[in-house]
Amino acid sequence: MYEIATGHAACDIGNRRAAVFWQVKLLTAFGVALTLLYLALYRLDSGFAPFLFVLIVVGVLVRRAPQAGRWAVFLTKDSAYGRVTELGIEYRTLFGASAIRWSQIDQVDYCSYTGRITMFIRDHSLPIQFGPNKHAVQGTPEPVLTSLLRKQVETFGGTFVGKR
Repeated sequence: MYEIATGHAACDIGNRRAAVFWQVKLLTAFGVALTLLYLALYRLDSGFAPFLFVLIVVGVLVRRAPQAGRWAVFLTKDSAYGRVTELGIEYRTLFGASAIRWSQIDQVDYCSYTGRITMFIRDHSLPIQFGPNKHAVQGTPEPVLTSLLRKQVETFGGTFVGKR
């Protein structure tokens, strides 16, 4: 564990269980929707079902391509979890583990109502989204985590935005 300037041990950020649950729920919903679509097409005409299925899926993807950024933000909601250290944030997502230094963070949005934290990183197109964490620093309330984030982000030239 790292020691942080506030005297607290490294803080947890995000929620692993919620991140895994969200991703499993999305994959299950997509799998069920695609299966139902294929079964409906197969029932209509079994000979052309594979062709129609591919045509519909590709058509929807092409039609929704302009909104790909918004879909990506929605699909990665609450998908990150990790630890806040003195050097920055070490986190994991569905796509692997990574770390960002405080100087790389451009903006942090914190919603006190939901407990969600969204980080916008310089030179990254999509934000990193952390779900709510009920125990930010072992047994201490979440304001400790948010005040630490605010202090560190603003010290290194970033912006902290607190929302209600």
